[in-house]
Amino acid sequence: MKISQLLVTAVVGKPAEEGIAPRFSVSRTTEQCGGSFIGETVVDIRSPGFPGNYADNLNCVWVVQHDCANSFTITPRSFKIEHEAYCDYDSLTIKSVGAPGSDEFCGDKDFVYNSDSSSCSGSSSSWCSSGFSSELDESFNALIEPITKLGNELNIVFKTDNGVNKPGFDIQITANLDNSCSADSSADNSAGSSADSSADSSANNSADDSPDDSADDTVQTASCFDGNNGGCSHHCSASVCSCPPCWTLGADGKQCEFEAGKAQVTCSGAGAEITIDKCALVGIDQSSIHLTDTTCSATEENADSWKIVTGFSDCGTQLGFSEDKFTLQNTLNLGYAVVGGRVVSRKYEIDFSCSYNNIATASSTIQASNVLFGDITFDINQDQPAELSFEFGLSFYVSDAYTTQADLTNGAFQPGNPLFARIAPTSALADSLEFSVGKCTVEDKLISESLVILDSCPVDGTNFAFQATQSDTTAVEFSFEGFVFPTSADDTTIDISCEVNVCPNNSPECLKLCFEG
Repeated sequence: MKISQLLVTAVVGKPAEEGIAPRFSVSRTTEQCGGSFIGETVVDIRSPGFPGNYADNLNCVWVVQHDCANSFTITPRSFKIEHEAYCDYDSLTIKSVGAPGSDEFCGDKDFVYNSDSSSCSGSSSSWCSSGFSSELDESFNALIEPITKLGNELNIVFKTDNGVNKPGFDIQITANLDNSCSADSSADNSAGSSADSSADSSANNSADDSPDDSADDTVQTASCFDGNNGGCSHHCSASVCSCPPCWTLGADGKQCEFEAGKAQVTCSGAGAEITIDKCALVGIDQSSIHLTDTTCSATEENADSWKIVTGFSDCGTQLGFSEDKFTLQNTLNLGYAVVGGRVVSRKYEIDFSCSYNNIATASSTIQASNVLFGDITFDINQDQPAELSFEFGLSFYVSDAYTTQADLTNGAFQPGNPLFARIAPTSALADSLEFSVGKCTVEDKLISESLVILDSCPVDGTNFAFQATQSDTTAVEFSFEGFVFPTSADDTTIDISCEVNVCPNNSPECLKLCFEG
């Protein structure tokens, strides 16, 4: 009797079939500490944690820019920052780009500060006037009343030291527009006007009357001054969205995507790697190109590209499991692009994932021609194009010491004798992964007879037993009593196939281990 050589594999599934394809998304929410508002007419900015106290050692930068603005009005609704004569401790600085100088604020808008460094509450005038100087010290410079800054772009910087913490500020910034800037601007700033409503109605009717198959050939119009950048992910000008170099507009005509081949994900048994062409990230600082864990930032792959690598358990990577699939999920973060001293793009978040089908069955007679061993590369905003797999080998040994391999070909296998087997990955699994052996089947293909000897738990009468454990990170060993079928030929070849579950560590619902009462 002979036992054929076989291969045990766990195949990575097609993510498009499971609804977990890599996703391209643009984050339009400005973070608490810093942000970019481009083409918006009204902006609300609050210190991180407001109305609670702000944290130590902050350095937050906000950019407010509008092509048709001739000035901005900054209105304080609340302002409580640690005061100091020269605002050297904590401060809010407002600068009009292109104009000399800047305004630096600190203090409390609800208090008056005196030259002798005493403070008086505006609501307690009798206490304030009792024995204190009434001369105001302007260096405390709290932002008390609305101010106006000329220009079409503001830089707002909030810095704190590691001392006193206050509630911070809540300010509103309004862009004062030059109505002659463009017809588009005039229409966009006529909120609720009949002309605007008519234009919207006309646009909607036009869209409704157009055949669906012509949508891709129609340039999508955008209201660049609607406070939402016209829905454009990047640039909006003359009512049309556009993209920076090495990006292209998506099907909706508003969201930019990387051009083909400019940003790619490589999924493998070790994790994921992202490679991005530098032409797509002009003006973005290397340190602001990172994954969820900001310490996992870009490294220079070569003169033309950046690279970021993550395993299954680092860089903020999340492993999810559902419906016999597990996924590696993370987010690529891109910071502001600064060109010529101006912020020209927002921050972006691009989600990506690698999908793994944790269960697969293979034997010597199963040829998985669509299985790729090693890795697979695809564009970050596209679906994973093909299956990927882990590779496992099955070896037999002469005893339960598992030190000397046995040759069970050429009639060496005798029914009734114990067989000792080991399943192990051909390449080491990542530290955050483990595998289990869930099902094994013995088959004589010549007579189409088969018998399951392991189905989560050992099948009675087969003397199947695991040497130590059913799951491991390196190898699973087991034994069973060798046999043939009553109608098998004397020199028949017996095939043995096993299913392997590859899972995140400590995932019972994925490993599907035997639990006998």
